[in-house]
Amino acid sequence: MAHTAHSDEEFLVLDAGCGMDMSVELPPNAHVLGIDVSEAALARNSAIDERIVGDIETYAFGPRRFDLIICHDVLEHLDDPTAAVRNLAGALKHGGELDVRMPILWSAKGILTKLTPHRFHVWSYRRLFGIPTAGQEGFAPFPTRLRITPKRLERQAASAGLDRVSVETWRVRPSLPGPLRAVWTVVGWAEKVLPARGATEYRARFRKRAARRNSEALTVQ
Repeated sequence: MAHTAHSDEEFLVLDAGCGMDMSVELPPNAHVLGIDVSEAALARNSAIDERIVGDIETYAFGPRRFDLIICHDVLEHLDDPTAAVRNLAGALKHGGELDVRMPILWSAKGILTKLTPHRFHVWSYRRLFGIPTAGQEGFAPFPTRLRITPKRLERQAASAGLDRVSVETWRVRPSLPGPLRAVWTVVGWAEKVLPARGATEYRARFRKRAARRNSEALTVQ
């Protein structure tokens, strides 16, 4: 997703839980801070200008206020994702945007991911997908908590002063090795009766509301 800004102004971006790479297109005047709990992943990320080792649930961003915060495929890994949403909302400037992407818990994919242990996810990445680095420091898959739904996210965003600008949902159709292909076919059948109605992924943009003026301060004495 492309964002525009005045070329003579710095466009301050936070990639929250950035990992090793950037997932969106940014304007040329963007200055990008990346925050992640993994120092190893940050070291491999060449798309960021500044690196912060920290937890987005609790990290104090100080007086800086961001034009854009990207939080893609991160909230599902957190113990307290609503705390992260509050913290990120507080770090936005008025009119700034929060771009969130995450899997949908109440989809067959989400339920299967939540109910299967992390060691199985690592084994699948290594043995079925042939990714030898799977599970190593800074490499997916990461432990998945899946403690937030789109509705809960939107309620938390609204209470933190954010208005929803756009939302989209879709279904991932992965290229799977033989042993998982049959499982995914069964998943597809199950999805027809689940609340997600076949969608497995969710993405939304929120914009921070302008501060309300104090009507008493505007009253002419």
